[in-house]
Amino acid sequence: MNLGDWESIATIAATILSLLALVTGYIEWRKSELRREEVHAWANDGIDALQSLVLTITITSPGWDEQRAARLTELGFRTSILVEQGRLFFKNNTRSRYKMQKEVAYRGIRPIILDQLLICHRISLAWSASETEERRLMRVVAIDCLKKFVSLAQQEVGRRRSASSYPAQDGSRSDLHAILERARQAELSQARQ
Repeated sequence: MNLGDWESIATIAATILSLLALVTGYIEWRKSELRREEVHAWANDGIDALQSLVLTITITSPGWDEQRAARLTELGFRTSILVEQGRLFFKNNTRSRYKMQKEVAYRGIRPIILDQLLICHRISLAWSASETEERRLMRVVAIDCLKKFVSLAQQEVGRRRSASSYPAQDGSRSDLHAILERARQAELSQARQ
């Protein structure tokens, strides 16, 4: 090989190394832009709170009622805080122009991933004043919220390398009574089959 061939090889190698460095830099930038680790930590806290709520309203051991009241108060605070923290990661969808007079973080339609926490927040506050049938339905709804939250969080920070826009889709209204009525109707429909 002559000197010209070595220079060509060196130029090609330098170009390839530069491209690899550029791609690596882009991947690292993308990871930091998505705040993946922070969202993952937040999602873990959300799962902890939602699972704690499900367990708190499901346990029927003697003497648990006194502990339950304190736990529900604590969970009311935790879920409220998690909703507000989640607003940093999942912005409301403003394309509908819904509630545009509110502060920026509250304009538009809340993402579905935050709805799961908000619904469970409302369950934790409403539990003590609720009747037996409503409490039973609240358990059904809380379990569903937990499953949906985990599924949405998995889409966002799960094994895939890129974040998904799926959890940021528009959520539905979180009126607990309407949700409980839908649960009652679905249950009746299943019982008839």
